[in-house]
Amino acid sequence: MDFLIIGSGNMGHRRVTHLQDLGHNAILMGREADVIAQWPSVDGVFICTPPAMHWAYTRLSVGLGLPTFVEKPLGLTSEVHLWDALLREADDRNVPVQVGYTLHYHNAAAELLSAVLQDRPYSFYAEVAYDVAMWYP
Repeated sequence: MDFLIIGSGNMGHRRVTHLQDLGHNAILMGREADVIAQWPSVDGVFICTPPAMHWAYTRLSVGLGLPTFVEKPLGLTSEVHLWDALLREADDRNVPVQVGYTLHYHNAAAELLSAVLQDRPYSFYAEVAYDVAMWYP
């Protein structure tokens, strides 16, 4: 399968590596405005750009009917209704859209969800210090 990865930063390169490890073809592109339209034969799109660009690329990808994986956060504004409408359109057109959420399976996230669903009070305070330069090879 052929996948288009938009965004050549750390997450874009990670997606390329993972897709190639799975035996797929990964086409890495920068952040050109019409990049998706240049590759109409791809099987899916990974949007790994800065958050301010997520909306435009996701809207274009869904409009072309391409399965889409977009990094979190979806955007930088509170215009949730725009995303709701786009995700409903994707659902109506049977176009898969997935949001990347690295900590989705983390125990703390599962516990927080459980507390919210059971209407239990839940709070925590965390302070983390880490050398982010170690994240990048």
